[in-house]
Amino acid sequence: MKPIGGAKMDNTHEPIYDRDRDHLKLLSIFHYLSGGLTLLFSCFFIIYIVMGLVMYIDPQTMPQPQQVPAAYQMPNEFGLLFVAIGLFGLLFGGTKGVLTIISGRMIGRIRGRTFSVVIAGINCLSIPFGTALGVCTFIVLFRESVHKLYQNSTREDDGTDSVS
Repeated sequence: MKPIGGAKMDNTHEPIYDRDRDHLKLLSIFHYLSGGLTLLFSCFFIIYIVMGLVMYIDPQTMPQPQQVPAAYQMPNEFGLLFVAIGLFGLLFGGTKGVLTIISGRMIGRIRGRTFSVVIAGINCLSIPFGTALGVCTFIVLFRESVHKLYQNSTREDDGTDSVS
């Protein structure tokens, strides 16, 4: 069996670049899944936005005790807090989901290693699945053979063919 691109063989007699490409393909798929699920779950915050708008526009729809004086009843502006929390969650989750999908696309094309490392760090904040994805991304992208694979891919894009 001849290694691809003159790659060295490891202990299992499997070409290193084939293993790296397989790992990058899996990472790409998992980034797509994680980004899609993040987008899906960030839509949960639409409930906060709707509930906040209802509380602000028509406060009579919210049940309030009869015995509480008017000074202690919930003000209409309290609904705006729900809207703000909902918008923040929707925008943060949506942005994180889209960036994770873009990172998956770049990993699949073997481009933008630094971008993918930054997104992996951000994904580490999402416990437990984002942390697992981020750590696996760090392990694969910091491998020396993968770093060379990214360098070779960049050289092909530039049209240069320098030997390192």
